[in-house]
Amino acid sequence: MKKQLVVIVGLLASGVAWAAWPARGEGPRGNGRPQGSGMIHLKQELGLNDAQAMELRKLKSEEKKSAIRKRADLQIARLELHELLNASTVDEKAVSAKVKEVNDLQGSALRARVENRIALQKVLTPEQRAIIDARLAQGLEDIEKGRVLGPFTTAREAMRALRGKTR
Repeated sequence: MKKQLVVIVGLLASGVAWAAWPARGEGPRGNGRPQGSGMIHLKQELGLNDAQAMELRKLKSEEKKSAIRKRADLQIARLELHELLNASTVDEKAVSAKVKEVNDLQGSALRARVENRIALQKVLTPEQRAIIDARLAQGLEDIEKGRVLGPFTTAREAMRALRGKTR
């Protein structure tokens, strides 16, 4: 009973922390820009011309649609795999075929991301790609140093909060 209470309190506390987190563009931790202004900022930072900006918007939209479809297909395939595994008698051939389908869907999603990245690189000049590479490197450094985990300073703090523990 005490353990359940601790879990419930921890979940409530983490929910309150996330609810209090400012939305994009709001408060001191938001990026200060209204939602949807990312392309405008990117256009200015990279010096994109109108044709490049339009092509990047198109690629981003197509990639999002594709990712949503692929994610849904993958979730359905995984659900079907669980159903096969939880059947009263397990059909090993069907399970094997479903595992192959899940793997194929994961591979397809990876190929789509790679193809999209290549298409994006073709739109940008070498100078613009260098700016993007520098931003990506900075983002990875921020993640490694725990600077981008929402209201928590580190991944360890996030896990402690979810478990209801403090230092």
